[in-house]
This record gives sequence, structure tokens and C-alpha cells, in this order.
Amino acid sequence: MEQPDETKPDSAQQPTSYRWLILALSVTTSWLLYLHRYTFGLIRPQLQEDFGFTHEQLGYIESAFYWPYALGQVPSGAICDMFGAHWFLGSSILIWSLMLLVMAVTPNPVLFGIARAFFGAAQAGTYPSLAKVTRVWFPPQSRTFIQGCVASFGGRSGAALCPIIFYMLLIVVLGLSWQTALMIFAGGGLLFGVLFLFFFRSSPEVDERVNVAERSLIRAGAKPPAERAAGSAAPSIPIRRLAGHLTLWIFAAQQFFNAGADIIFVGHLASYFKAELNINMTESPRELAMFISLPFLGGALGGLVSGYLNDWLIARTGNRRWSRSGVAFTGNLLACLLVFVATQQVDPWSVAIALTATKFFTDWTQPTCWGACTDIGGRFSATVVGIINMAGNLGAAVMPIVFGFVLTYFATQQVVDGVTVVTTNYKPVLLIGGALFFLSACSWFLIDCTKSLDDSESGQ
Repeated sequence: MEQPDETKPDSAQQPTSYRWLILALSVTTSWLLYLHRYTFGLIRPQLQEDFGFTHEQLGYIESAFYWPYALGQVPSGAICDMFGAHWFLGSSILIWSLMLLVMAVTPNPVLFGIARAFFGAAQAGTYPSLAKVTRVWFPPQSRTFIQGCVASFGGRSGAALCPIIFYMLLIVVLGLSWQTALMIFAGGGLLFGVLFLFFFRSSPEVDERVNVAERSLIRAGAKPPAERAAGSAAPSIPIRRLAGHLTLWIFAAQQFFNAGADIIFVGHLASYFKAELNINMTESPRELAMFISLPFLGGALGGLVSGYLNDWLIARTGNRRWSRSGVAFTGNLLACLLVFVATQQVDPWSVAIALTATKFFTDWTQPTCWGACTDIGGRFSATVVGIINMAGNLGAAVMPIVFGFVLTYFATQQVVDGVTVVTTNYKPVLLIGGALFFLSACSWFLIDCTKSLDDSESGQ
């Protein structure tokens, strides 16, 4: 009697839906990463007030996150490409949540910086791994939109909700200290890390809950993936091709500029509203939380729009290269112009709206970046995302130090009633960020995402 072929779907079989559970876990991971990461921008003024940290110390502490985060991108991407995302991502969530707990209990700037360095190292592999997950769990025709959901909507909504949950709810409404609020965030991360390890799997091929029909649906329109089967050799990373891939290195430079500019949103919004517009946590907590949240909500929406726009343009024009480059160029150029507009406003709501529009357009480049990474990388997509993220986070590591010196240079001192008052001008920082957005926009003319490292993925 002939045995049925279990590798082919039964025409009457309904696909299972476990890819949506994976999407939910991926979006939540991205959401939690930014929810935790953006606490630093909120506690930055408190570290100055409570412990007397200087601008330079805070610059080094902020930078301490980005160096290990940047340098860990490529190794973590390669590890994910070779061994899968399941245990790697789950362990990362647990470790970075523990480091958040450590930061809650130390007033020493050196120890705080060390904790942030380990925090950055633990988060380093998240987005290379999630890019790999979106590639192996979703079909090519919807992949960029899915990547927008994970990277932009998930991440930026976490950043947007951070001041509302962390500051307005836990500190203002419940009256907790910022240290206790950090501990609560850390506890939530540890709980989610355990749940992630229990429910998540690296690919549909190794998930017994996924039936043949769902696997076929995921692979529709794509060539059979060259994923590592259990017991087989890990794919060899094409080192020579990586080293000589001009598009990849221009892409990396673009991300250095873009992520370096984005530091103005990560670490300086609360300080900008306090110094330039006299909106502070003590007198106007709700307004400040709203002003900080709005730009990240703009970023979340920008990522969704861009993800859909990428897929629509590619399907409509058939030109993958210029669909991606056109979307990214437009976003970065408009972000550059809108940063300048924001610096010319004196009303807090006008500033918040201008920065929200800025973040909308700079973050709509994020799904484009992820899509370009999977286009270029193929089965080595986590490695490529690691390289691009490493370059971006080198920019994010350098710019806080640069901004620290810029802020000190443009600060003025005056004596009021016998007390020396320091006034800091944050506008030069925003203008530098705008210039970096412009350089990022120009780079997209030279990026050709159709030049793949993986010959087996050509044309996907």
C-alpha cells in the first residue's frame, strides 16, 4: 500500500496559524526591548539631580550601552544563522532584564555604566534574530510589512508607551521611585523571557505544531529555504563576499548616520523639553510624558506605512531596488527638514508635533532597512542585519559622546541669588542630527538591495 507523502499538503487540510503566535512573540520582544531601553532618557535628568552626574558622565554612560550593542551585532547574527533564534533570543531577554535590575540599585556612575554595557550586549542579537524570524516564518510578498510590524510598530510603540507606563503610571500616579519602577520593568521582562522560551520556535520546519499546509503557505512564492536541519552542518558565512560587497558597506555607512541622528530621540527629548521649553517632570509630568510619547507613536505609524508601501511599490513596479531606495531617501530627507522646523518652534505642542513628524519619516526607513538586509543576505540575513546594526550602533555609541561635549560647549553659567545656574542649549544637537539624516538620505542612491550575498536567493 502506497504511503502518503507527508511533505505535501492535503488539499483539504486547513493551515494552522502558529506563525501569528510567532509574530505576537516577536512584536512583544521588540516592544519590550524599547520599553526597557528608553527608560534611560527618562531617568537621565534624575541621575543629574539625585547623584550629580555631569553631561560628560551621562554621555559616557549612554555610550556604554552602544559599544557592546554594536560590536555584538555580527557575532550574534552569525550565531543565529547557524543555530536558530529560540534559545538565543530567550536568553537575551532574561539577561537584559537582569541588567535593568542592577541599574535600579546602583548610584555609582562607573557601576551604572558597566551595567548598561552588559544591558547593551544582551540586547545586541535581538534584531538580527528577529529579522531571521520574519524571513523563515512569513512569505516574501508580505515580509516587509511584517518586518514593519515587528521593528517599527513593536519597537516604537514600546518607546512611546515607556514614558506613559514608567513615568505617568508608576511614578506620578502610584508614587513609586524611579528605582522601584525599573525593578518592576525588570520583573516583567524576566516573566516574558520564560514565556518566550516555552512558546517560541526558530522555524516552522522544527515546530511540531505547524502542519504541512501552513509550511506551504509560508513558502508560497519563495524558493525552498536553505535552513539548517537538525544534525546538519551550519551554513558557511561567505566572508570574502561580505568583505568585497560595496553596497553592504555603503548601507552600513547610511545606518551609522541614521542611528547616530536617532540618539536625539533616545536620550535627549526629556532634557530638551526641560531646558528649551521649561517643561519638567516635577511641575508638568503629564505634559512631558505626552510630548516624549508622541514622536515614538509617529515612528510606530511610520514603520507600518513604510512596510506596506515597500511591498506595494515592489509589486506594482517590479523594481525592488528603487522601490526601497526611493522610500528611504524620501523619509530621511523629510526628517532632516522637519528637525530644522522643530528647532524654530517655541510652543511645546508645536515642537512635539514637528518631532512626531520627524520620527514618522525617519522610522519609515526602518522596514526598508530590514527588507534590504533580507534581500542582500538571503539565508545569511541575520549576519547582514548584524553588520548593518553594528554600523548603526557605532554611530549611536559615538554621538552621545560628541553631544556631551557639544552640550557643555554651548552651556552658559550665571549666578542667581548666589547660586550658579547652568543653562544648556540643546538646539545644536538637533541640528547635527538633521545633518546626519541628510547624509543618510544621500546614501540610498548608492545602495542596490538586489545584489545578494546568497546566490540561492537571487530574485526573491
